[in-house]
Amino acid sequence: MPYGGGNVTLSWSTKNATSVSINNGVGTVGASGSKTVNVSANTTFTLTAKGTGGNDTCVVTIKVEAKKPAGKCDFLNVSKSVVKPSGETITLTWKTQNATSVSINNGVGTVAASGSKNVFVNGPTTFVLTATGATGSDTCTVSVTTEPVHTETPRCDYLRASNLENLKRGDTITLSWNTTNADHVTIDPRPGSVSVNGSEQVTIYDDVTTFTLRARNLSENTESTCTVTVRIDKESEKTPRCDLEVSKTRVNKGDKVTLSWDTNYADRVRIRDDRGNTIFDTNDYSSSKRHQYLDGEIDVIINRTTEFTLNAIGDGGSRTCRVEVKTDDLAVYEKRDQGYVIALTQVPYTGFEAGPFLTFLFYAMLTLWALFIAYVLVIKKGSILGFSLYGAGQNAGATADAANRKKVEALVAKYSGLNRN
Repeated sequence: MPYGGGNVTLSWSTKNATSVSINNGVGTVGASGSKTVNVSANTTFTLTAKGTGGNDTCVVTIKVEAKKPAGKCDFLNVSKSVVKPSGETITLTWKTQNATSVSINNGVGTVAASGSKNVFVNGPTTFVLTATGATGSDTCTVSVTTEPVHTETPRCDYLRASNLENLKRGDTITLSWNTTNADHVTIDPRPGSVSVNGSEQVTIYDDVTTFTLRARNLSENTESTCTVTVRIDKESEKTPRCDLEVSKTRVNKGDKVTLSWDTNYADRVRIRDDRGNTIFDTNDYSSSKRHQYLDGEIDVIINRTTEFTLNAIGDGGSRTCRVEVKTDDLAVYEKRDQGYVIALTQVPYTGFEAGPFLTFLFYAMLTLWALFIAYVLVIKKGSILGFSLYGAGQNAGATADAANRKKVEALVAKYSGLNRN
């Protein structure tokens, strides 16, 4: 049965029944017969036949269709609401619900329940979309106008900036504008060329930025301007500041220098060298002690020319400071992959290269040669460069001289024996 219900006719027949009744307000009926009843919702009728031998029942259910929704138009939009007098192609977009048929006037005709369509417009036009459903219809309307045939002096109606509360560097604001009689509109320093009316989001980088809108009429070569100034909220942003110094800017390799720094509006300090090694980082300390090292100093050993970079990081952004320490060419140590070693340029060249045994033999021969010269001068000649080593008291010191000679002879014999071995 359709939505809303209606009249239905119940008919029945029984045997051997002494009484017959039907529920839902029908009541007692004859053993056989029919009756018309009105039904507005799903209803089940039960017939009960009673006899001397027992009872029996019959059941029939009447169903009424649920209410179907009416068609609904969610939106009908147009890509451009103002076209040139000569005409332009625009795009209609729409969406509907519960629609069994959808149509758009002005020659567009039947369309899908949701979609888009390109339409050429050369004059003021109002488009009406009709969405028809099972129990009703709904419409959406959008209008397109044409530019004035006769150009007039362009006018900037307004240029506004929003989202300015607690503005910080890097935040995004919204510029919105409206112009009249303009065929070319730009906004500087950005976003550049824009539509004659509209809005756009822009990121703020400077403390103070003045945006200027220029509305031009190219045919008349005239222009109208609007400006709006945007300032960063200094109370909500404090840009970090840093100062990095070094005790010496030129040192020898292996020397120690002291890096010292001070910062403002920073809650983290990190120092790295030009190889990416972290020299110092306040994040290495507990949160209760980090503030103690936002200003400080540290000693560093320099083995090569190095540039140190300090990053001061805070809520207002970050700031970078750099300092370079250069090393002189003369070096005591030279850094290689296997670690620190003595540089070869620091070892004097003797001109003699041999193993341990030959080196020992070489110095042993030098020693024997020196003893031989001493033996000749002292033992054999008893003088050096013509001067007597024993003097006039030779008889008196004869015993001592003999002992001394025996000692020298013993030394010669000892080292001669070593040499023979």
